[in-house]
Amino acid sequence: MNAQGWRIVLAALFLSCSLFLSLAWAQEEKTPIICYGEKVEFLEAQQRLIAEGQVQIFYEDVQITCDRIDIALDTKIGHARGNVVVYQEDSVLTGDKVDYNFDTQTGTIYKAGFASQVIYGKGPAAVKEGPSEISMRHSYMTTCDLDRPHYRIHSRSAKIYLGDKVVMRHVIVYAFELPVFYLPYYSFALKPDRPKVTVLPGKDKDWGYYLLTAWRYEFSQYFKGLLHLDYRERRDFASGFDNYYQTKNFGKGFAKIYYMNERRLEDGRPWKYPHTTHERERYLIQQRHSWDIDPDTDLRFEYWGVSDTDILKDYFYRKEFQREQPSTESYLSIVRSKPGYSLSLLGKRRFNKVFARTEYQPELKLDISSVKIGGENSKFYWKSENSFANLSKKEAHPSNVDEDTVRFDTFNKISRVTKLGFLHITPFVGERQTYYTKDKNGEGGFFRGAFNTGVDVETKFFRIFNVNTNKWGLDINNLRHVITPKVAYGYIRTPTILPEKLVQFDGLDGINRLNQFTFSLENKLQTKRKVAGQKELQAVDLARLIISTNYDYRLPGGSKFSNINFDLEFTPFNWLALEFDAAYDHLQDRFITFNFDIYAAKGDKWTSGFGYRYAHENHSEATFEISFKPTPLWKIGIYERFMFKGYPNAKKKIYDLRQQEYRIVRDLHCWTSELIYTVSRGEGESLYIVFRLKAFPELPLEFGSSYHRPKQGSQYPIR
Repeated sequence: MNAQGWRIVLAALFLSCSLFLSLAWAQEEKTPIICYGEKVEFLEAQQRLIAEGQVQIFYEDVQITCDRIDIALDTKIGHARGNVVVYQEDSVLTGDKVDYNFDTQTGTIYKAGFASQVIYGKGPAAVKEGPSEISMRHSYMTTCDLDRPHYRIHSRSAKIYLGDKVVMRHVIVYAFELPVFYLPYYSFALKPDRPKVTVLPGKDKDWGYYLLTAWRYEFSQYFKGLLHLDYRERRDFASGFDNYYQTKNFGKGFAKIYYMNERRLEDGRPWKYPHTTHERERYLIQQRHSWDIDPDTDLRFEYWGVSDTDILKDYFYRKEFQREQPSTESYLSIVRSKPGYSLSLLGKRRFNKVFARTEYQPELKLDISSVKIGGENSKFYWKSENSFANLSKKEAHPSNVDEDTVRFDTFNKISRVTKLGFLHITPFVGERQTYYTKDKNGEGGFFRGAFNTGVDVETKFFRIFNVNTNKWGLDINNLRHVITPKVAYGYIRTPTILPEKLVQFDGLDGINRLNQFTFSLENKLQTKRKVAGQKELQAVDLARLIISTNYDYRLPGGSKFSNINFDLEFTPFNWLALEFDAAYDHLQDRFITFNFDIYAAKGDKWTSGFGYRYAHENHSEATFEISFKPTPLWKIGIYERFMFKGYPNAKKKIYDLRQQEYRIVRDLHCWTSELIYTVSRGEGESLYIVFRLKAFPELPLEFGSSYHRPKQGSQYPIR
């Protein structure tokens, strides 16, 4: 036999062995049909399995329960009768009878019912076309679990992809027996999600009558978002989209665009005054991306493009904008963190001339965490912070002021950890050297030096009290009182270059002479309670109070104590939380700021919150909210914001009720309806009527007001 013949024989043997092993493996991996029932009979000659009475069948990821089943074992085709239920993934199919092929996972369910988390459906029959696909004709879907649902979505044909979505064609939506509207195509997810379409009408002092819409799309779990088409009577049409994406290897993010050719109509109605009004383009572009390159390295990118400084306030953050304005900064950040060091690259650039910005093109930082020096038994530690930055400070348009410099900064600190009796003492010494290519006058090529030193002293005392009580529901299992006094001294020698000679790009340029003591006293009261998800009792904080102040020593203005700061958190019960913080000026004998919050909740029966904000000679305001359920079907809520003193829109107001909101919610089984009436001083009145599907409680458009609750306890949440 020649070489060619041997090759043919070897190839044939190889293929034969491979086929044999594959068949053997397939035979070994063949999944058996497991059957339980009150009566189970195996007919060997006919290769049939018959079971009756509370029958349970298990095959791969499918489970079937019924009253009776007859399975032909050679073809694996079964005929189930009586109260048939087919379980697969998160979905359930029910019917009077089912013909099912266990091998191909196909079959027919007669008088079919379908349920998947919050979706329910019915039809004359359902055809299982594969492991994860089901088709139904002349059927309906709904989120109402009643036998006669309040609403239903009828379709000529429906395709169910288990664990994913339902696609329906030629759809008619019914409210009870009344047809409401027709859709040629409709698709929705089987898992709880937001609604596909949201329409929000209303009336506003600035906008006039308006209609805001959001249309949800989802091409895949990696690419989805919202389309916006809005109309405002006194601003005209606007449109945009919010697109969210996710990649397999390069992170995730979103892109948002909103655009309008704004036509302002300040008085009257457009149909009464059809003349052309003042027009201008307004837009908002925002893109954000995050990517965890590896466990130690992450990348963050954000871009903002805006037409003017007021578009956020006018159209996106009408109430929220007053509390906190978004930064609208465009940047690229790459950070690599290791146990011994942190390396970062930051780039910031101004793309919108309407804002004043400091540009970093780029800034490179290397921070080395505390490293023990001098051997294993040494108590000395070294820490280093280093940065290089190309800086440019640009004023807002129309100013052309542009100041720049290149800055290199290094800070090195050596500390020693020691214990003297019950005291933990950490003295340190450090030196900062910063090189600038330019100062405020354009002169440069110089170093700024700043020497600093100091010491931190800390100790801790505690005592355990044998107190165990559940009186008034306190749930106290011993009490632990912890007292932690701290004293820190910091000294910075007058820098060789004063801050007044430098352009202030960030806090690094404002370093000045410091000679300061910091005193703080922390009192903490702890107990042990049962925490959800934990078998053993866990330590939780009942109360935590920190009092702190600074003492500036030998400054040009003289030695003096600064304000005394108070910070209190008190959580005596699981349902009650209190938070208080204040700054007290002891020289003027008055509080500079004062904030108080108390929040209580008893499950879904009632919630209440009260907050008070005070800033001396500037602002004094209280907010209050309460909601309660007088019956299981009704819920009532009230929100009030009262200004004792303030300057809204640069106008002084005293004893002014700024906002009122009244909310009535009615449970309609599968829906909730809300009537919201809002009165806002300076903005007019608003009336909302909102219907929400319980299955899809979240809306892409947010409205209404609520009390800003205090932060929760440091260890134990409120329930």
